[in-house]
Amino acid sequence: MGIGAEFSGKTTDMYRRLTDFYTKQVGLGGLLHRLANTLSLGQQTRAGLGRALAYDADVVLLDEPFAHLDAITRRRFYDEVETHWQLDPRTTLLVTNDVEEAVLLADRVSVMPYRPGPLVETVEVDAARPRLGLSPTHAGLMLATARVWDALERGSRRL
Repeated sequence: MGIGAEFSGKTTDMYRRLTDFYTKQVGLGGLLHRLANTLSLGQQTRAGLGRALAYDADVVLLDEPFAHLDAITRRRFYDEVETHWQLDPRTTLLVTNDVEEAVLLADRVSVMPYRPGPLVETVEVDAARPRLGLSPTHAGLMLATARVWDALERGSRRL
C-alpha cells in the first residue's frame, strides 16, 4: 500500500501515519501486513486508490479506479473520492469506460476516439457538488450524459 509515498521525502513516522490512515480509509486496515498478490482484485483496487490519494502530488491519475469493486463499495468510494476532492482540491485525471461514472465524478469529460487521434469532444458537467445526492434525472447530469454518449457515437464512426 505504501509504495510511492516513501519517495516523497516524508519522515518515517509521517509515512507510517499516512499509510495507516489511507489503509483504514479504503477498508484494508487489517490487511496491511499482506503481500499484494494475496489480495483479491477488489482489495488491490482499493489499495491502489488509497495509495493514489495518500501521495501528495499536484496531479492524480486514477485509471479505472473502481473497476473491480462491487456496486455498494463503488458507491462508497465515489463518496470517499468526492470528499477527498473537497478537502484537498487538486487536478485529478479519471480514466474510465463508464459514462455515468465519468459524468458523476468529473467537472469535464473528454471523449477520446477508439483509435489514436484528437479528442472527439470535451463536455462540461453543469451540476453542483457534491453530486452523490443528486437524482440521475438531474438536468445537468442528463444533458452531460447525452452529450458524452453522442460524442462516443461520433468517435466510433471514425473506425
